Amino acid sequence: MIILKGRQMLITNLERYIGTTYDNNTEIRTFFLDRVTVNNVDLAALSFRLDLEYENGSKDTVILEKEIQEDTVLLTWTISKNVLQVPGTVFINIRGTDSQGTVKWASFKAAMYVEDTINTPGTYTGSLSELEQLEQRIDQKTETLDANESQRQENETLRQQNEEARKQNELDRQQAEIARDNKTDQVIQTFGDAIQEAKDAAKLSESWAIGGTQSRQGEDENNSKYYSSRSKAEAERAARAAEQAETYASIIPPKFHIDTDTMELIQDSQAEGIVFSLDENKILSYEYLVGGEKV
Repeated sequence: MIILKGRQMLITNLERYIGTTYDNNTEIRTFFLDRVTVNNVDLAALSFRLDLEYENGSKDTVILEKEIQEDTVLLTWTISKNVLQVPGTVFINIRGTDSQGTVKWASFKAAMYVEDTINTPGTYTGSLSELEQLEQRIDQKTETLDANESQRQENETLRQQNEEARKQNELDRQQAEIARDNKTDQVIQTFGDAIQEAKDAAKLSESWAIGGTQSRQGEDENNSKYYSSRSKAEAERAARAAEQAETYASIIPPKFHIDTDTMELIQDSQAEGIVFSLDENKILSYEYLVGGEKV
């Protein structure tokens, strides 16, 4: 860790060597500075860059990653191949500025070193400017976002397809339940109707047979029991009438005449099935005989 005391960098010997011309992204340096300067200026809101000046006089700038802590600011420098192309001494200093450029701060320069290597491929194409670094970072993030967005859209499409399938399955299940319930209701209704029809038929039969069900008007005078009773009564009446007719048919009334001298009723012939008599008041009465007995 490189400590900034005020504006001066305190660097150990091991940290002064930032790599070789062959390295790429294998070294990291962290700069530690107070968040508030001795003049009470808060550096937390600034953007920080590291300016480099190589031994051949060329210059470059890299962006530092910032981490704000309670009392300090940590700046991280990931050392890429682009800053290791010129072996020898590399002078660095840190500078910070706000978005409007109204607040600016810079450290003092400090020396660091790049070592050369043997048989290193000659792949140097020149350093990246600050703008090119920004564009490269934007391109990399855009590619990452595009890839993530493509995957997100694919996942979203799959999710929507699964959701549609789930909704269709749920709809099919509900329709199947409705159809089953309707069929059950129809069966129950059919049995209910059949049972009710049977009850109605039984009640009607009972009404026509013996009455007393209150299911039709006049049923107590219009049923089998009523007609059976009427038939029995008529049969008994007919039997009595027949019996009487038979009795009357066997009757032979007597012949009478009145004695004009005495004014008495004189019976001239005997009767059969009937007996006439005069009481003490000379009132004539009669009685039928059935089997020789008075009735």
